[in-house]
Amino acid sequence: MPINSTSLPSLRGKVLWLCPTPCVCEYYQRANSYLSRQFHSPPISPHITLGRLEGDFLPDIISKTLQSCSLTSADLTFDAGHIQCNRAPWQRFIHNLYPPETAESLQTALKEALDKYRPVFDYHISLHYGFEACDELQLLFQGFPGTLPASIPCSLLKVMDLNGPPEKWSEIWQSSL
Repeated sequence: MPINSTSLPSLRGKVLWLCPTPCVCEYYQRANSYLSRQFHSPPISPHITLGRLEGDFLPDIISKTLQSCSLTSADLTFDAGHIQCNRAPWQRFIHNLYPPETAESLQTALKEALDKYRPVFDYHISLHYGFEACDELQLLFQGFPGTLPASIPCSLLKVMDLNGPPEKWSEIWQSSL
C-alpha cells in the first residue's frame, strides 16, 4: 500500500540526534531510499535519537556538556544489532544498536546539565517509516545490495525541531564530535 508522509502521525518537539559518520550515513541513506522508493514513503535522515528536549533549547549548555565529556567519533561507536520490525510507524523497520559506555556517560551528563532533558535508551537507526507488513519489509530488504555495518561511529550531534511529517523537520543546531 503506497503511503505518503501525511498518513503518518505527526511528531512534535525538539529532539537530540547522534548522526553517523558520512560513509556510514551514506549506507543507511541508500538502504532507506531503496525501501522508500518501493513503498512511496518519506526519506529518513540516518540518526540515533538520544532524547527529547522539553522547555527552552540551551545550545551553550549542550556545547559545554559535550566539551566536558571530550568525546570523539571513536568514543561514540555503536555495535550493530539485529533488524527488527515494530508496530510504531516511526520505528517500523529498524537496525538495533548496542551503545558504547560513553553513550551512557553522555546521557547522564546531558540529564544533569538540562533539567528537562528526557533521554531515550532504545538505540537504533530507522530504515523505514510506515505501516507496511513486516514480512513484506523483510523480504524486500533481503534484496538490498550490501550488508549492514558492524559498527556505527557517530560524528555529529544535532538538535532537530520536529513539526509534523519528516519533510517539515528542521535542524536548529549541530556540533561535530
